[in-house]
Amino acid sequence: MAVIALGSLVTFGPMAKADDSNSKPAARGKGKAGERHDRMKQIVDELNLTDDQKAKVKPIFQDEAQKMKALRQDTNLTKQDKMAKLKSIHEETDAKLKPILTSEQLDKLNKTRQEAHKRRQKP
Repeated sequence: MAVIALGSLVTFGPMAKADDSNSKPAARGKGKAGERHDRMKQIVDELNLTDDQKAKVKPIFQDEAQKMKALRQDTNLTKQDKMAKLKSIHEETDAKLKPILTSEQLDKLNKTRQEAHKRRQKP
């Protein structure tokens, strides 16, 4: 569940952020790439990553974002197949993040993912 939430957070987090009344006007209208960058920066800030960790997680999140984009654009997969692929992408990302983040950072990331998942589930 947490794995799905991370990918969703990274992918759909900018949509939830768009509703934030405290958002800076300049952040709006940047496009999806800018929104993903903003979301990645927010995650990095929330986890209090070191410079070394930042350098290591950035390509991981970028790779995940590219895979998520390709998955969204694939019209040949059923919804069930997309969900399975999504889970696989998240598991791959988590496996790459685990040796980089501390246990506290992983816990915080999982909590953030779960909260984002709950927000998306609300009607």
